[in-house]
Amino acid sequence: MADHRILLIEDDDDVADAMSVLLEGQGYAVVRVVDGEAALRALREGLAPCLIVLDLFMPGMSGVEFRRVQRAEKAIAGIPVIVVSGVANMVKEVAAMGVARCFTKPVDFQALLGVVNEFCPA
Repeated sequence: MADHRILLIEDDDDVADAMSVLLEGQGYAVVRVVDGEAALRALREGLAPCLIVLDLFMPGMSGVEFRRVQRAEKAIAGIPVIVVSGVANMVKEVAAMGVARCFTKPVDFQALLGVVNEFCPA
């Protein structure tokens, strides 16, 4: 799985550290950025992850704004996105974003791994 890259867009270092350790322990390569602008820059420069794990509320470009731009850019629009957010009552808003799945923090890591494995199979 070492060739499977996951783009993790998360501004909370503790959450990003925990998710990175979990995913890297399963053999995934994790590219971490702290906001939507950095994520778009990486994607436009050629990063081709099998999956994006996206926080919604971050400084700079939010996850919602990132997803809007991502969906509008043909070259990166097809990359599946999983939302991981601390806001539990965002079901309607997240559904409108056209994401693959949504998890609330704290994340059930086994459930998250199941979805990651679905989009980034060995």
